[in-house]
Amino acid sequence: GDIAIDDIVVHETPCHLGKDDVAVVVELVSKCDFEEGFCDWTEAVGSTFNWTRINGTTPTASTGPKNDHTKPDNLGNYIFIETSFPRSPGDIARRQSPLLNSTQAYCF
Repeated sequence: GDIAIDDIVVHETPCHLGKDDVAVVVELVSKCDFEEGFCDWTEAVGSTFNWTRINGTTPTASTGPKNDHTKPDNLGNYIFIETSFPRSPGDIARRQSPLLNSTQAYCF
């Protein structure tokens, strides 16, 4: 199996919903759609394997997305990890965000 991520967005506001259950956004702090690489997200210390940036389908048949959800022409990129072979229990793959001001609430 696979785990895939695309379109990470961090807003400078606590997470809450406004009228009609629509998120209220104050200011965009960080956004990554993985089209131009990993943005400012880095591989975290202690990872035993890495996230992979890819377009199109994931290598394992019948798992993961067929393509990036924002650019369905197989040209859009996303990141994924393989969760089946060769992974083993205890394997870790982490991405780390840039430092954020810890005195403030953020919405991920």
